[in-house]
Parts: sequence; C-alpha cells; structure tokens
Amino acid sequence: MAKYVSHPFNLTECQIKSLVDAIQAKEPLVLRLKVPSFVNGNINLPLSKNEALSVSKNKAFYYSFNKSKIKLMKISEGGILPLIPLILGGITALGALTGGASSIAKTVLDNKINNEKLAEEKRYHDELLKGEGLYLNPWKAGEGMKEFVNSSNLDPVGKKTLRSIFKNLSKNFKIERQGQGLYLSYPS
Repeated sequence: MAKYVSHPFNLTECQIKSLVDAIQAKEPLVLRLKVPSFVNGNINLPLSKNEALSVSKNKAFYYSFNKSKIKLMKISEGGILPLIPLILGGITALGALTGGASSIAKTVLDNKINNEKLAEEKRYHDELLKGEGLYLNPWKAGEGMKEFVNSSNLDPVGKKTLRSIFKNLSKNFKIERQGQGLYLSYPS
C-alpha cells in the first residue's frame, strides 16, 4: 500500500456529498481543491507525496481519491464520513427550529409589551378625564395658583403665558386643586 499524509480540508457540502457517495460506491473520485479549502479544515484526507507538496506550496490541485485511499478512509475514519451529511442536515433543522421558536417568543413578548402599553394608556386616559373635566398633574401640596406658576421651571415669558392661560380658562372653567393635580371643569 502506498504511503499517505493526512491533512484537514474545508470542503463544500457538494464535495462532501461526492466523497461520501464515492466511499459508499467504492468508486474513484477526482475533486478540485483550491487554496481556501486548505485552512480551517474539518475533514482529514489522505494525500500522496505530490498532493502534499501542492498543499505546502499553496497551489490548487486535482485530488485523486482512488481505491487505496477509499480503503484507508474506511479504516482511519471509522465510517464517520458517511454520517457528515446527516449531521449537517440535523444542524440545519436545529437552526430552523431555533429560528421558529425565537420568532414565537418575540411575538409573545411584543404582545405582552403592547398590552401593557394599552393598559397604561387606558389608565392615563381615565385619570386625565375624571367626570366632565380635565385633570392636570402635578400640584404640589400647600401651593396656590400663584405658587404653582412661580415654582414651575419655565422662563419668565413661559410663566407669563401660563398665567394668561389660567386667567382665560378661569372665565369659562372652574379651576380647583384635587389631590396632587389641577382639575378643570365646567361651572355648575
């Protein structure tokens, strides 16, 4: 039997399938191996002296997978090579399941967040419209209308505008303090 050197190759799925078919059929095969397949490999292939020389010089070559290499692969690989397409298929299926599960989880979380937003908006709306008036928040304890405007973080023009708004509102609405807020309602 000829002497061979083993080297790991990064083969494409098509090359792996061709290799598996050749081993199962016990038929020779010729593969074109390019430089990118020389690194980060996970499939060990037996190389003749000339093939090993091409790999060491980083030159693409035609890999001859003959009957003696087929016999060697069965002994050295222990029959694991034919399982590679099944393993790759399982990994693909697992990825699809994971993607489906994550999209379901995202939908459930989005629905939960949306329900919480709707509940908060409803609570806010119910709080805002109490009876037949408009509730404005916050109102600090112990303040009158003048203190409310003066303690706001508005600039002088903004404070003047707010006083004007309250003055105009007071002509048509009843303005009163209720709890922590300001309540505008129609006069009774």
